[in-house]
Amino acid sequence: MDTRGIPCRQAESSRCPRERPIIFNAQMVRAILSGHKIQTRRPVGIGRRGASSRAEDLHCPYGTAGDILWVRETWCEIVSDGRTRYSYRADAPDGAGPAGVVSWRPSIHMPRGASRLRLLVRDTRLARLQDMTRADALAEGVGAGEESCPGGGEGGALLRFMNLWDGIYAGRGLGWQENPRVWVVAFERIPKEGGPHPQL
Repeated sequence: MDTRGIPCRQAESSRCPRERPIIFNAQMVRAILSGHKIQTRRPVGIGRRGASSRAEDLHCPYGTAGDILWVRETWCEIVSDGRTRYSYRADAPDGAGPAGVVSWRPSIHMPRGASRLRLLVRDTRLARLQDMTRADALAEGVGAGEESCPGGGEGGALLRFMNLWDGIYAGRGLGWQENPRVWVVAFERIPKEGGPHPQL
């Protein structure tokens, strides 16, 4: 029986799914919410100086199939009538926060309890950035809901991904032209705790 993705108390395997945080910006959160984003790529971090860079010695920090990623995003906390609720920057494309909010809080500071998105890891693999295809770019969610943006179609999606990647990583020496090694993480959105747990 395949027990991947089954809660620990039900699994015949001794391994429980692990939960880890992962950060997404507002644009990518919207793509996840719309169902367009089902992949992410992140540069491979070798870790401490002198650590092995051999592929067989690397361990994906985003887990393996069956693990859970909880999303950190830009957010704010609102307390009203003794009750706490959360608002999210991705839901306010114009940047305007709810009434009474002074400023948004950085995603890195989001506590687990404020997260609204859980992602079931379907697969992780090591690749070179330029190995990605146009279909991969679409799976990354670039251009979701932006039909009027320049460069339509699958080819445009790849170009948009290249620009998005370079905007984040080129200044760190990890741009598209450098073709860095990346972790490719395939996932699907699942209900928050207490909901049904999909099977792999």
